[in-house]
Amino acid sequence: IQYFYGRSMTKSTLTVLGRETIKTKFGKINTLKLSPTFPKNRRFKGGNDATIWISDDISNIPVKMEIPLKVGVIYVNLNKYENTSFIFR
Repeated sequence: IQYFYGRSMTKSTLTVLGRETIKTKFGKINTLKLSPTFPKNRRFKGGNDATIWISDDISNIPVKMEIPLKVGVIYVNLNKYENTSFIFR
């Protein structure tokens, strides 16, 4: 995959770790568990320590993320969703 980091385009790999049902404020959601590879730099440790969970459906909505940094960990959880005909199952 390619994404912007700052002002430059960066390439990364995305590994599918498998399927996982996670508990959220919306109930249990079937997800795909992914591991992106981040470059080693002043913010990230580098490697594939980060984990992203996306809904295992046609929408692939990001539901949860854990991204290790050199100084700690960023935790992200979906708090609200709207403007979609999709309902989590």
